[in-house]
Amino acid sequence: MADTMTTAPKTLDPAKPFDLDRLLRPRSIAIVGASPDPASIGGGVLANLELFKYSGDLHLVSRSRDEINGRPCVKTIGDLPKGVDVVILIVPQVAIKDSVLACVERDVAGVIVYSSGFAEAGEEGRRQQDELAEICRKAGMAMLGPNCMGYTNYVDGIPLTFEPVDLRGVGERSRVAIVAQSGATAANIRFAMHSREIAVSYVIATGNEAVIAAEDLVGWLIEDKDNAAVAVYVEQVKNPQKFLTVARRARELGKPIVMLHPGSSERGKQAAQSHTGALAGDHALMQTAVR
Repeated sequence: MADTMTTAPKTLDPAKPFDLDRLLRPRSIAIVGASPDPASIGGGVLANLELFKYSGDLHLVSRSRDEINGRPCVKTIGDLPKGVDVVILIVPQVAIKDSVLACVERDVAGVIVYSSGFAEAGEEGRRQQDELAEICRKAGMAMLGPNCMGYTNYVDGIPLTFEPVDLRGVGERSRVAIVAQSGATAANIRFAMHSREIAVSYVIATGNEAVIAAEDLVGWLIEDKDNAAVAVYVEQVKNPQKFLTVARRARELGKPIVMLHPGSSERGKQAAQSHTGALAGDHALMQTAVR
């Protein structure tokens, strides 16, 4: 069944376990490539965190600035304190590997990589992405991305995305979590739910899924008692057997997974591959497997 759902290799079990709590509910965050300009990526992330009044430790890394918005900056990742929960890497694609290695040296729990130019760009990009994944797995460091838009945790008020997001509470209602390999699709689902006054707990855009995949996140989200359902958009499933195991667990908990899977046409498959480097599985076989 695994081969029918996707032609991509399975995600290997990590040498050390990943801590998704620290990735998605961080008490300390560092922005590498921070900027005072809210129209820039680094400035957009900082503006979102300030809008949501993030109360954890926030570290800024900038080679050119000593402070931003009254917050002190350090020059390099090596100047960060050890054990930061999440580091957001806003650096050129060619500098991502060295930045990831520097994060490993600082015992960082997780990194978010927005940069593109990896598996979706061709074989050399895929090789570089695989190299990043191997580094993270050996270190037990979770990676969201590359080629992703990050996430917004509305429960704790933590927006780790450069997309402008509205400040919203979730209240005491049942909530829907959103996981999508496409950042634009994640945003569209969020807009639709908010327009209907549906409480959204998390919006997570996973991008190329070099390390952390949709099935990992869905498995984590369904164990939250306040999440009533999970909306999922996937162009491929990295680990089909794990996905089906998670789906069975969701069924046991009475929590629907509502999934959109493109690729019912040849054109759809081509679009998925150019978007995240995904080799979209056969749509009919996907339907059969999940049913």
